[in-house]
Parts: sequence; structure tokens; C-alpha cells
Amino acid sequence: MSDRAADPYQELAALIVRELQLIDERRFDELLSLKQARAALQSSLPATPPGSAGPALERCMLLHKRVDIELQRVREGVLMELGELRRAQRAADGYAPVRRNGRRFAASA
Repeated sequence: MSDRAADPYQELAALIVRELQLIDERRFDELLSLKQARAALQSSLPATPPGSAGPALERCMLLHKRVDIELQRVREGVLMELGELRRAQRAADGYAPVRRNGRRFAASA
């Protein structure tokens, strides 16, 4: 097949590069529409890719691994931030005044 048949594979790689950019910029709300565009492109590709698509497909595979790694790093960062937030909340709770059981009485009674 010709190089024209490999064009969709280059486009697929470009979409994955865009995913990496969105992850880096923490624009997660845009990832879903990009994922849908990638799925639509992938479903339009032939079951057996042309030989000329090999380098682009290898690049796609490596880029996709990077997407997985970056998402894992973001997840770990968020979990660390949540842990710090919980720790700070516990510390703040320690400075809160002690509340009684809600019983109130008048000192003059």
C-alpha cells in the first residue's frame, strides 16, 4: 500500500501526542472527547494495517505507554495531595475547641 494508507496512523500518533499535552496541562475535561475521536479513527482503520504503517504503529504504542505512565504519575500526585489534606485536617481538628454534648445550663440557676 502507499504512504497515503499510513496517514491515518500518523494521525493516530498525533492524537496520542495531544493526549499527552492535555495530561501535562491537567486539562482532563478535554480527554474524553479526544479519546472518542481516537476510538472513531481506530474503528475506521483496516483490521490488517499496511506494512508502511509499522513505524507509526510502533510510535503509537510507545506514546500510549507514556500516556499510561503520565496518568499514573498524576494519580499518585493527587493521592499524595489528598493524604496531605487529610493530615492537615487532623491537625486542624486538634486545635478545635472541645464541644460538650450540647448540654447548656444557666450559671444563675
